[in-house]
Amino acid sequence: MIAISLFTSCILPLTHIPLKALTEELKTYQRLQLHRISDEALAEVKAKLFQNAISWEELDVNKNNKSLVFQDKVALNLKGLGARNIERLGYVSSSSRKKGGNQDQHRLVNIEIKLVTPKTRKFFLFNHITRDTLSFHYKVFVTQKSGLEEKKPTIPTPPPQIVPLTA
Repeated sequence: MIAISLFTSCILPLTHIPLKALTEELKTYQRLQLHRISDEALAEVKAKLFQNAISWEELDVNKNNKSLVFQDKVALNLKGLGARNIERLGYVSSSSRKKGGNQDQHRLVNIEIKLVTPKTRKFFLFNHITRDTLSFHYKVFVTQKSGLEEKKPTIPTPPPQIVPLTA
C-alpha cells in the first residue's frame, strides 16, 4: 500500500506538465482559428468596399459612432473541443478625411471585427455567465473618384509584330 501511494505521488507531478502543454496547444489552436475567421471577415469587408456595397455615408462616421456592416454567426469546429457558434460583428468608421486633386476624397477607414463566444458558466467562486469578446482592428485606405479627372493624352502603341528568327 505504501509503495502504491509513493508511486502515485511521484507520477502525478509528471503528468501535470504534459496535460498543461496539451491545454495550451488547444488554446493556441483556438486562437489561430479565431484569427482566420477575423481575416475572412476582413476580406468580406474589403470586397464590399471594392464593390461599393458599403456606401460612402456609412464610412463617414467617427470612431465614437461606428457603423455596423455585418452581424452573423459562424460555426467554429475545433478538433477535440467540439463545435461552437461564434458571433461576428463588423464595424467601420473613418479616422481621417482628405480631399485630393480633381475633388477626389480619401479616407482612412478603421475596420473592427468583434468575435463573441457563446455564453459559458463559471463555477469557480461565483456562478455567473460570461461571454468572451475578442476584437481585431484593421485600417484600410479608401478613395472615391469624383469623375472630374483630366483626360491624359495617350500614345497609341503599335500592334506587336512577329519577327522570324534567322540563323
